[in-house]
Amino acid sequence: MPNSAPDPTIRRKGPAESGDGRRVRLFPPVLRPVRVFLRLLPFLVSFARDFRAHIFFGPPADRTEEEHRRRAVEITATIASLGATFIKGIQVLAVREDLIPLTYTREFKRLQDQVPPFPGGEARSTIQREFGKRVEDLFERFDAEPIAAASIGQVHRARIDGREVAVKVLRPGIEEQVETDLAVLAFILFLFETFLDNYLVRSFRAIYDEFSRVIREEMDYRLEAKNNRRLRAMFQDDPRVIIPRCAEGFVRRRVIAFDFVEGVRIDDREGVAALGVDPRGLLQTLTEIYLQMALRHGFVHADPHPGNLLVCEGGRIAILDYGMAVDIDAETRKEMLRIVFHVVREDVDAIVDSFYRLKMVDPEINRATLLDAAERLLHIRIRTDATPRQIREIALEILQTFYRFPLRLPEQLVYLSRAAALVEGIGYVYDPNFNAIRFGTPIVRDLLLKEPLLDSEPLAERLKKGGRAALRLARGVARTINRIERDDIRVRIHRADIDEIEALFTSLMRRLLAGLLATIVAAAGVAVYLHTGLARGLLFSLPLAAALLFLGAFLPLRRKPRRKSPFL
Repeated sequence: MPNSAPDPTIRRKGPAESGDGRRVRLFPPVLRPVRVFLRLLPFLVSFARDFRAHIFFGPPADRTEEEHRRRAVEITATIASLGATFIKGIQVLAVREDLIPLTYTREFKRLQDQVPPFPGGEARSTIQREFGKRVEDLFERFDAEPIAAASIGQVHRARIDGREVAVKVLRPGIEEQVETDLAVLAFILFLFETFLDNYLVRSFRAIYDEFSRVIREEMDYRLEAKNNRRLRAMFQDDPRVIIPRCAEGFVRRRVIAFDFVEGVRIDDREGVAALGVDPRGLLQTLTEIYLQMALRHGFVHADPHPGNLLVCEGGRIAILDYGMAVDIDAETRKEMLRIVFHVVREDVDAIVDSFYRLKMVDPEINRATLLDAAERLLHIRIRTDATPRQIREIALEILQTFYRFPLRLPEQLVYLSRAAALVEGIGYVYDPNFNAIRFGTPIVRDLLLKEPLLDSEPLAERLKKGGRAALRLARGVARTINRIERDDIRVRIHRADIDEIEALFTSLMRRLLAGLLATIVAAAGVAVYLHTGLARGLLFSLPLAAALLFLGAFLPLRRKPRRKSPFL
């Protein structure tokens, strides 16, 4: 479980805390959605203004880098105070640097989900309700003090039949809180989808769908037991991996027990050195394990933060906590493998082709723009003379392309991207200049040589498919040449140019409508005066018409969309 500074808004003693340190509920459950929404509302309005300065109209608001940095700090602190759902959600977003600027992801990555443990008495009550027996009848020994605590649950050490076990107990009331928070998030997403139709919002929908599924599964320990058995079967013949077995008969929805494993956290450099383990060999083992999960087995442990990875004697890696896991279907896995294969070959065209086949980008997005960005990103990632800081600074400029046309990861890959980023983060612990692609390239080559992962079809069948593809290409080229000869080629305008034309046209229409409205108001006032003889109509309508004419004359003409926000 994560081991970091607890949420200060929960630790601070005051009206929200009783004398014995137990948290007292200040808000009835029915008020939590209102409280959460009101806490987030200022940020929702602020982010909406990043797209339209006046919410419903106008260009993006001008913001400085300092303003974004300050807002990132504030929203991170607010999220930390809202509990498990929002903390875990923001941790998923922290690895989506193709969607969210680095100013925000840097802050999000500092957010941890540990909270103070709940009392051991509540843990005992949960265990007794789940099993219908006293704790003393279930365990030879049960330690009231937890050895780890997080926002979803906490872990107690115990003994069953003479062997040490780790008992996970779900935090009381967490299920209701998560469902309430997911409803609030769904409503917020609905608001943005209603008023903003762009790639970024649609990408957040995919993230929300996968996140809501995974966090619900994480709160059902029966599913965790199922994931544990599956991982044990995958690595039963690999002596480098330890998957503690689930204690037979000790699995319930809110309680589960696993064999206790002794080891040091994988990010504990001194502890790993004391075991005599070579850091580079350790990183190679870890990388191979997760590549095999993703590419060979199609089932990935999606929460590989340092608290869930222990290094044991002999450099063996113990994987803990199986609540977050993702299945990857065969077609997606095969396409992912092609991407890895093309990265190894530095074939940018083929990489972008795979992006389109995986539906990670909208078909209307300009291919040349993506090719240029992907080529430059791949180049800086494989450079041997650049530090991670230099790489990130160069990548920041390139990633602006993806903030406007973000990658839309399929639901299966949302958590896979998080797992990949966490594994890469462990590499930085041992090597500040760690480069995941450069380090992983020889490992992928060996994996491709050892296993027929890419295509298991017979050579004759593959040759037939290749021949048919070549024939289709030749026919397509012939048709294109014929259309060129007949002057029958249609040229499409790129979305970016359409945006510029639309912005100018909208500005002109606003001026025209303001002038037309001024004319109508003035004519109405004159008509009322001629019909009734009352001058009041003129006193009201003529100044209003003059104001509208003045407004129309000074409405700005937007010849080019302003892109001050890093989200645009």
